[in-house]
Amino acid sequence: MNKNLLIIFSFLISIFAIPVKAQPTITAASFTPQAGENFLVHIFPYQAAGIGGAGLTWDFSSVTATSTANMNHVDPVSTPSGASFPDATVSISQGGAYSYFEGNAGGWYYDGVVASGNLIPYSDAEKLMRFPFTYNDTYSDNFGATFNSGVTITRTGSVTVTADAYGTLVLPYGTINNVIRVKVIENYNDSYTVTVPVTLNYAATNYYWYKADTHYPVLSISSLDQDGTLYQGATYLDQAHISAVEENIPNAINLNVFPNPSSSVSTISFDLVQPEKVVLSIYNSVGELVELIEQNQLGVGNHRYTINTVNYAAGLYTLKVLVGDKAGMKKISVL
Repeated sequence: MNKNLLIIFSFLISIFAIPVKAQPTITAASFTPQAGENFLVHIFPYQAAGIGGAGLTWDFSSVTATSTANMNHVDPVSTPSGASFPDATVSISQGGAYSYFEGNAGGWYYDGVVASGNLIPYSDAEKLMRFPFTYNDTYSDNFGATFNSGVTITRTGSVTVTADAYGTLVLPYGTINNVIRVKVIENYNDSYTVTVPVTLNYAATNYYWYKADTHYPVLSISSLDQDGTLYQGATYLDQAHISAVEENIPNAINLNVFPNPSSSVSTISFDLVQPEKVVLSIYNSVGELVELIEQNQLGVGNHRYTINTVNYAAGLYTLKVLVGDKAGMKKISVL
């Protein structure tokens, strides 16, 4: 039996506290999610998570979402099967499935799920986060469950959790500083007997980026191998839920595009107050690169570029701007 993939890709929640200097620390005190919190995530095609380490920058500014999902946090008591998860402090409702979590001073635990007609309460909860937790911390935990899905199934497994990196994350809507990345490796199997014993094996590698004052992963990239069949996915949190997107590049550099809308030629103009590496690129409505305008170190002062929009099909385009390790974007309409 498979875990619900949205749980693998999106439901793993852990929260962290105000960063100390540049290195964030995960704690329970201020960031445990509560019933009533709802999060919109954007789902995009799988990409490599990149290396681990200290003081890194991950650039996901060019990813294009293919769909969205709402992650609704509710009181477990209010759910149809809440009585089967007496220790849970919050349940995540999504697409008719309910996953159950327990938060306390020592950690954040996965208690089980109700999905696709299956009730799976964990007799040995999976410890998804230990508090406090910071860069280079790691631990392992065993978990297990017995449930019925036409036959009695026994699940046993282990999880290894490591805070393997911290730094700056660049998403399509902006730059987020002081994030911490947590790598979660799960190995488990489901065993049952029909006429002969059967064992299904699962191996998952999941990466989650967290930001202070945010009760959901800012970015998640996950991969699940089910006996040789690979499932992969990625999500990023909608900007509306992030109180600390710390850079508004279009305003900071006086970015302007004129005329806009355009039917022939437009001018891109911006100012730099110090030398910076600048990348200017234009993407169409489905996220394909249309034109790379600039990719160089630029000096102080005003910079102008002319784009010939007569060569573009009518529609809405996105001008993406990277200035140093900070990102921004501006919409361009072509008539």
